[in-house]
Amino acid sequence: MEGMTEVGYWVAELESVFERVAVRFGRVDLRWRMRDYVRGLLGQAARKNGRQLAEWAGIAPRTVFSGC
Repeated sequence: MEGMTEVGYWVAELESVFERVAVRFGRVDLRWRMRDYVRGLLGQAARKNGRQLAEWAGIAPRTVFSGC
């Protein structure tokens, strides 16, 4: 059960970081994209490129992290 406690701590800490950084993004949708991008980088995405991170986040790849 100790591992679950640690996971809960890191989830709360990551949310705290998102709250502090959110003011840098003028639009709410961009805040959400930033959060999805960081979660993808830290998460289980097989590859860490823009297309794979967008697919992992459930967002159309051409609209988010690809830079197109």
